[in-house]
Amino acid sequence: MTAADLGPATIDVFLLNGIHGGVPRGLWQSVSHNRVHALQRNRITAVRAIHSVFTTILGAPSRESDTTTAASESAEVLVVAPYLDVVVFDIVSRSKPTGRVDIYAPDTLWPLNDSSAGVERVHLGDTLVAVTVHRPAPGQWLFRVPAGRLHVKIFSQQFFARGMLLYPSVGTAPRQHDEVGIAYRLVDSNGTPMLELPEYPLSLSLMLVTPAGAHVPTAMVRVRASAPATFIVAHSIACHRAGRYWTDVRITTRNINGRELAIFHDHWSGFTVTPAERIDCRVRAFRTSTVAMGMWTWPTRIAIDCRDEARRRVDWYSLDTGPAPQWLRLAVYREDHLTPNRAAFHVRNGVLEAHIEGAAAPGRYRLHLSAERALLPETYNVCFTPADVAFEQTPPVTWIAIAIFISAAAACLLVRGLTRRPRT
Repeated sequence: MTAADLGPATIDVFLLNGIHGGVPRGLWQSVSHNRVHALQRNRITAVRAIHSVFTTILGAPSRESDTTTAASESAEVLVVAPYLDVVVFDIVSRSKPTGRVDIYAPDTLWPLNDSSAGVERVHLGDTLVAVTVHRPAPGQWLFRVPAGRLHVKIFSQQFFARGMLLYPSVGTAPRQHDEVGIAYRLVDSNGTPMLELPEYPLSLSLMLVTPAGAHVPTAMVRVRASAPATFIVAHSIACHRAGRYWTDVRITTRNINGRELAIFHDHWSGFTVTPAERIDCRVRAFRTSTVAMGMWTWPTRIAIDCRDEARRRVDWYSLDTGPAPQWLRLAVYREDHLTPNRAAFHVRNGVLEAHIEGAAAPGRYRLHLSAERALLPETYNVCFTPADVAFEQTPPVTWIAIAIFISAAAACLLVRGLTRRPRT
């Protein structure tokens, strides 16, 4: 096997004290694409190099500082950024053994200990202590070294929380011409939403990359407090082109100095839009008069004229197996309350007509039409215009009212005839 067989993989090779492990140094350089790090016995240099690699590969920023102790106790302050999932403090000493270094979280009086929640302490030999803190509090962390001559370096590797595309979710494939909503959330490594800190407000910017390669800036807004660190698009996005859409997301905040701080950059999430032919259906509502139980009523009739992208009328039998489409959903609301209804469908001259029973009582009505996606063939996407049709029903006219009206009119004519004076 040669280095070319490994492809462009990123490999970092660390050679301690110039030892090649019996392999020529040139081969290590070829395998790692010249990413060979020659480390001496200086442990501080080794830890610094390892932190540099983590920063390059994972984007996890690293900080380091010196703490030099004299006859009295000394302290060092490191600033921890907000919205961290994990921070790792590596305390390295050139002497043996490593002296005690007390770590104080912001606004605390007692140092961390091994029993503190979310704290893990590992001694790596005599001169290196790694302290891992999960969900650390942002702000100034204090490292205090008791009296004694001990030269240490404190390295911090900070791993920010990550973002997650909530919707469209994995396994959900919008169809071409859909109006797609996008939701995004900041979570920790367990998928738990991060609580937004009032003193560190979050900002999220989204650049949607279309299958054609266009970059579309998309406005995002926060959702209510019940969904922390969650953003949704201000307006749904019309996906008229099938293919892969990439969501380039940047989440930022402000540090304690008021400067912009990058929390997370996601340029590998996205969703796929499947090909589908758009079917535009124009909806009209009518009222037809009928006589029932001695009353004139006005049941509702709707006409649905559907055309394809070439403006040709759609054959309803190509969308379903009969004149009553199983995928068509019709909801009737009276005074904004869902009302039981029944509809009879038939096709006339290529137009689907429906007579709706249950919308004859007086009041304000709204009809809402939608397509049941699971029952609609995958190659179609039906859009109703308008999707909501509003109308008002007036009280019905009864035979008694008509008889009273005729009698009143006849009486008026009779009285007028009797009171008319003859001409002389």
